[in-house]
Amino acid sequence: MCGRYFIDRNIIDKLLEDMYDARIKPGDVHPGDFGIIASQKGYEVMQWGKPIGSKLVFNARSESVTTKPFFQDDFNKRRCVIFARSFYEWNQEKKQFRFHYPKNGMMLMGGLYDQAGHYVIITKPANNSMIAIHDRMPFLLAPGVMKDYLFDEEKAKALLKQKQPPLVNEAMDGQLSLFEV
Repeated sequence: MCGRYFIDRNIIDKLLEDMYDARIKPGDVHPGDFGIIASQKGYEVMQWGKPIGSKLVFNARSESVTTKPFFQDDFNKRRCVIFARSFYEWNQEKKQFRFHYPKNGMMLMGGLYDQAGHYVIITKPANNSMIAIHDRMPFLLAPGVMKDYLFDEEKAKALLKQKQPPLVNEAMDGQLSLFEV
């Protein structure tokens, strides 16, 4: 599951333009931190993680996001896109890996948010880029389908089933590896 992602100054500047928000800083974003999302209303700053009791739920499974009562209404009415340069995962030996696109392009992760201003990242079963490290990965959107995901519920549901793109995985010791799907 996606438990941390990275956003750089270029993405922040591009999305927020002249708007300054002290809650948004370049670097690693952890559950409970604030991030930039795109919603049906435009770019917004929201908190990563949806509270349930004393816990914070920060991921939702693509297989059940349209049927689980905790997520269903938000998915149907409040889908969002989360922006990142990369995300991190840990293998069973607790070794950290960074995943990104081959040319370090901006990642668009599909998510949803609630009326109180909390967002979660949707995850999918891992593709060949991830499976050796972790069994889940963020739901990644191609730039050309962002509007379909945000504004068309049926297209959004269809996108949940699409194959995920290949990623580069970088062991935090610096070793790079490119896997094709």
